[in-house]
Amino acid sequence: MLPKLFPEGVIFRDQSTISLSIPQIKCLLSHLVLGSLQRHLDWRETYTASLYYATVLLYYLSLDIDQTDRCVTCSLHSTAPSHWDQLPGEFPPADTFKGTIEDNPCGNKVVFSNKYFGQGPGGTQEELIFGSYPEACVFPLFFSRPLKDPEVVLISHVLRVAKYSGYGKDVGFKCFLDPLAESHTLLLMDALEVDMFGDKMDEFNLENINRELNKCFCGFSQFTGGVVATGKWGCGAFGGNFDLKKRIQQFAAQRANVNLVFCHL
Repeated sequence: MLPKLFPEGVIFRDQSTISLSIPQIKCLLSHLVLGSLQRHLDWRETYTASLYYATVLLYYLSLDIDQTDRCVTCSLHSTAPSHWDQLPGEFPPADTFKGTIEDNPCGNKVVFSNKYFGQGPGGTQEELIFGSYPEACVFPLFFSRPLKDPEVVLISHVLRVAKYSGYGKDVGFKCFLDPLAESHTLLLMDALEVDMFGDKMDEFNLENINRELNKCFCGFSQFTGGVVATGKWGCGAFGGNFDLKKRIQQFAAQRANVNLVFCHL
């Protein structure tokens, strides 16, 4: 099917924007499952293997997905770095949601990504979201370089097809969802890897705070006037301080004219 769906060939190179039809996505997903693509993480070596394989299989079996002319788009965005004034002492009360970002009804969702974004072996939030949105799994094939500062990636018109249970080593497939309920936009933002710092207090250096502010502003400014669901960005595997990261997100969202919903699972 590759020659038919990609008559000019599949060019796996870094691209700023790429849109794929559903048949093209299904074709690439089949090669990911079979391990027949060179630029590919072997799912069998991940804690999330059961989630990835189950969602892709159920995605294939959902015939309704084929009855659409929807395309999924992955795009790279950047803004010029800027210097920020002192963080304000207070912010208006933020909306909160007791649940995961995926379960929140807001259609714009922050993914706590690695600078090399995509599915991975550890069962982190990013990897669980990619397992829940199998269409997103094909796009790291076209973006091999790390994200720069400040750059973010959007994956638009993507469907969530499954729920998972657990986290990390305890991840498992939970249930299948109606994939045609609503498409979402995933905002992939990589935070500083504080767990790699020699001194975790370095996270509070002005240079590092400015880096995180620019990253968040770049992401949130893609949704000016809208709402974005987020949470403990950079505070899980990367070991960031939640109070600081929350204030950074609030400040950047305020400047970008975006309302945030903080999800607490």
